[in-house]
Amino acid sequence: MTDLHSLSGLRSLEIIDFEKYEHIPIHIVGLGAVGSKAFEQLVCLGARHLVLHDFDTVEHHNTHNQLFGVGHVGMTKVDACLDWVKYKYGDQYVGKIETFNHKVTEDTELVGAVLMCVDTFDGRRAVIQASIASQGVGIVVEGRCAPKFFEVRTINPFNTEQVEGFLGSLGDDSTPDTHVSICGAPISFSPVMSACGIIMVGQLISALKNGGVAPSQEHLNIFMQPLLMVGGQSLTGEV
Repeated sequence: MTDLHSLSGLRSLEIIDFEKYEHIPIHIVGLGAVGSKAFEQLVCLGARHLVLHDFDTVEHHNTHNQLFGVGHVGMTKVDACLDWVKYKYGDQYVGKIETFNHKVTEDTELVGAVLMCVDTFDGRRAVIQASIASQGVGIVVEGRCAPKFFEVRTINPFNTEQVEGFLGSLGDDSTPDTHVSICGAPISFSPVMSACGIIMVGQLISALKNGGVAPSQEHLNIFMQPLLMVGGQSLTGEV
């Protein structure tokens, strides 16, 4: 049987060898625009123990900014992720992944590391409360996006000050989303979402290798300039 190093992560061994960390489950909560891209990065880096949580199914509009293709429409997102892995690396990697087609609540058991990729404030509260209650989560990495920027936070669930600061940053889901397109649908700009997922994975790798994230990196803000412009100069020099 071909070793997983020959399938994924081989060129990344100088950055991280996930074989050393396979005893640490990595939970990805939410497999939308951010979570599915974080999942993709972790698989390609050779992560050995992934646990996926999502209660949703793939819809047509998900295909433009998420990992999924039109062949996944109608599948649960956790099953679609397994299908993508099977297509890319075969059956043996699928065995490294646990899936739960559910919504994470305060009672969900989480152990290891958590990537929080949910899209509601109440969902974020549930994930952090579950991480605290389980008493086995060493780090939670959260991604939060808007059309032109994203924000990544890392939280130690055992650090009361960090948890209180995180909870204090959360808003109210009843407040209308101000980032909407002309047709009223929420804006989700794929490059921003992908970049957020990638930085979240980077924060996770930093924590695994260094026994935690440096204080200067516990709250990481990334602001992106507008990537779309109307008008301007073309590549040929013509306006």
